[in-house]
Amino acid sequence: MEPITLENARNTAREVTRRVTDEASSALSRMHDTLSPDSTVNVGDMERVASALAGGVLVASGLGRGSLFGFVLGLGGAALIHRGLTGHCGG
Repeated sequence: MEPITLENARNTAREVTRRVTDEASSALSRMHDTLSPDSTVNVGDMERVASALAGGVLVASGLGRGSLFGFVLGLGGAALIHRGLTGHCGG
């Protein structure tokens, strides 16, 4: 077994990030095809993954607040999740 070095840790982190991004992108594409096969995809794969993840964080944060501001955060998060799942930005 090779010793753990900073360079090995960085390489491993890069590889894990690449694999997770590839899998998430593939899953989002499959979900898009299922949810809205007729809509136009105008958001890139990395942006879709980032939108879905950020949306999840905002929804969780909003639910945890239990206030009007939390509700608004949740709505914004839901919009980002929708953007990530469909790959379509109407703006």
